[in-house]
Order: sequence, then structure tokens, then C-alpha cells
Amino acid sequence: MLQKHTILITIIITFGSCLVGFAGYYLSTYLFYYNAAQQNISTLTHNAAPTPPKAAPGAHPLTGLPYLSATPARRPFAIVIDNTPEARPQYGLSKADVVYESLTEGGVTRLLALFSSEKPLRIGPIRSARPYLVRQAQDWDAFLVHSGGSTRALDMLNTEIPHVYNLDEFSNGNAFVRTSQTPPHNLFTSYIALETLAENKAMPLTLTALPSWAYATTTPEGSTTTSFAIPYNLASMKVAYQYDEASQTYTRMLGGQPHRDAETNKPLSPANVILEFRDMADIPDPQKLGLIDYSYAGAGDAIIFTKGKKINARWTRSSQGPTVYATATGRTVQLKPGQTFIEALPTDFKANVTFE
Repeated sequence: MLQKHTILITIIITFGSCLVGFAGYYLSTYLFYYNAAQQNISTLTHNAAPTPPKAAPGAHPLTGLPYLSATPARRPFAIVIDNTPEARPQYGLSKADVVYESLTEGGVTRLLALFSSEKPLRIGPIRSARPYLVRQAQDWDAFLVHSGGSTRALDMLNTEIPHVYNLDEFSNGNAFVRTSQTPPHNLFTSYIALETLAENKAMPLTLTALPSWAYATTTPEGSTTTSFAIPYNLASMKVAYQYDEASQTYTRMLGGQPHRDAETNKPLSPANVILEFRDMADIPDPQKLGLIDYSYAGAGDAIIFTKGKKINARWTRSSQGPTVYATATGRTVQLKPGQTFIEALPTDFKANVTFE
């Protein structure tokens, strides 16, 4: 009997030793590959989205211009702005830090204007959201201000897409006002009304997202280009920019006329213009509205215009953003301090953009 117990104990000890040995082997193997994977992930993340450059002390991060407010820079309000002929001239665009223009259904364009450094008393007319406008707001960790939206855009917002704070007029009507102008071109707001709304809803107001570009006062390397035009099909939508050497800004033309701010009656004159080319595709459209969408993950070509120079560039973006711009040689884009317009264009537009 004693011999049998001895044999049994020996077997148990041997089996236990084997288990410990195998466990040690797999644990060490796991840790080895886990650490290697983490290093690869770290490298991939760094390469895909390098740390954004910081603005100079005393400058607003979204413009690079002096920012004298005692209040820290605010999270931007990304406001969907009507751009049909009936909506022009719009209010507040001259005080936006960054303005996107995107082609929507029917051949017209829609604007997304980001406000942080200045506080216009009237902004609009405000229109509905689209999926690509949601992603543009996502790039800036912004409040998206809109009046309803397409089914897909609202689905994105209702599933709490990260880095977007939803401020829909339908559920926040007190922050908006409708005027006697012909609907739907009659919805407006103000920066103070939106700021108050966000404060009352206990939303975080501190700026968190920085641009991927830096600001510089020197003239960058690039080909000299004094004007360029974007080939939208509708005559009322055709866009051109003319560089003004004296102010070092680009006068924006829309439908053959200077595009003016209704508040100042002065032409919009951004310091920089970025053309980004993205694949465009139709999306489910049961109401036959001609809805479209753009690719906001991957990479593509871009062209930077600043200080009279044209610079070939690239954009990259993960599925949750942000969009990162770099020169064709992989360097950080250098922009002139001031307002920046970003033209989000279908890829096939690139061959038809004209330069002088």
C-alpha cells in the first residue's frame, strides 16, 4: 500500500512540474510577443498621427494669431452653414477659425465653420448635417451645431460617435432663432447662445484637439501660384481664390462674385487654403435625394496654398480621426497665421483644378 501511495505522489509531482513548465513557457512566449506587438502598435500610432505642433505662447491654436482672452481657448463650435445662393451672404464666416466646404446632393456645397477664437453675434443660416460633416467635426473634438440631418448622419450622432458633441436645433431650440427670411434659409444662432447652452448642459468647454499643421511667418518652398479655381458644375457654386500680395490672403470668389460676410460686407479672405481629395460614393438613399458620402479613412492627395505658394501634400486619417496633413516629403505643413479654408473635393476633381 505504501508503495502505491509513493508511486501516486511521484506521478502527481511529475505532472505538476510539467504544468508549471508549460505555463512558464507559454507565459514567457506571450509576454515576448505582447511586448513586441505593443512596440509595433506604438510605432504605427506614432507614424499615423504624430503629436500635433503647439501654437506659440499667446497665440490661439486654431489660427496662430494673438489670443488675449483670459479664458482658455474653447472647444470649437462646428456649425453647418447653408451655401445656396438664397442663403448668401452668410453671417459670421469672416470670424471662423477654420471653414470646410463640401459638395452635397444636387451639386451644391455646404460649409462647416469652426468658431473658437472669436464670438460672432450672428451665425448662419444653419442647415442639416451629413456624414462627412460629422467626421469633419470629429477631427476637432468639436460641438456639432446643426438642424437635423440625413438618416446616416443622425444615426452616427445617436450612437455617440466619439469626439463629437451633438447640438441639434431640434432638441436645443432655445439657442437658435428663426428670422423672417424664406425657410429653410432662416435659422441663426450666436456664439454666446451656444456657449451658454453647452455650459447649462455641463459639456466640457476646454479645447482639446490641435491642428496637425504648424504656423510660420517665413515663406515656404513651393511653386508660385496667384490664383486657382475649383470646377463645381453649377455656375452659382464655382469657387476661385485670388492671392493678394499686400495682405498675403486669398480673396474667395463664389459664383463669379466676391463671397462676402453679411455682417461686414467684406470678401472672405483666408490666409490659407487646403484642397483635400477624397473618394466619393453614393450611399443608401431611399428618398432619392442624391445623397453622397466621402472616404474619411486612409490617405489621399492634398494641395496647400499659403503665402502665394502651392505645395503638394498628403492627408491621412484613421477611422476615428483626426486628419493629418504632411508635405509630399513627410514634413509638417507650415501655414501662415490666420483663417484656413479646407475644400473637401472628390478625387476626380483634381485633374480639373486650374492654377495661374
